Amino acid sequence: MVTAWLTAQPQWWRRGITHVAIDLSASYAKAVREGLPDAVLVADRFHIIRLANDTVTGVRQRVIREDQGRRGRKTDPAWRVRRRLPTADERLRPQAFTKMWNTLVDTGSPGQEILHAYVVKEELRTLLALSAPTSNATSSVALCTGSTPVPPRPAPRRFTASPPPSRPCGRRSKPPSSPATPTPAPRGYN
Repeated sequence: MVTAWLTAQPQWWRRGITHVAIDLSASYAKAVREGLPDAVLVADRFHIIRLANDTVTGVRQRVIREDQGRRGRKTDPAWRVRRRLPTADERLRPQAFTKMWNTLVDTGSPGQEILHAYVVKEELRTLLALSAPTSNATSSVALCTGSTPVPPRPAPRRFTASPPPSRPCGRRSKPPSSPATPTPAPRGYN
């Protein structure tokens, strides 16, 4: 259907499209490759982060299945924090973050595997924030006439190796995302 629509468009119009933002769907990618062979496929930030969140959820579900031999239940610590895992780091209250972190660390190796997936997702968000349009950018890639560029979002907090000295009572920092590194707990709020 998409391929038919693209090929029905005038040749001058198809030649003018240099970039196409898609939602990581294989069928859309195939249609664009066939209908606009010279266009560059671009995945937008929203769909990349959504895929990262889906991966964290998949890791959590797999870890519970391997550890417990069943699906997650209300009594499982990793299941109780499931709604905090896809939340952006800067949107979690320090108490909620600390509770999530400590709960997963207390579950041992399975919880640490989930935390590593969470840290990788947050580092990906940080990397994507580096490519956000700046205030001096004149335009962004747009497929529709009259669309406006998306304003940049503030950069997420960085993961550091030691707690920031200016917040002795606040959230402690997160460990590096290396699986070989033990995962220390923030232990601040109870």
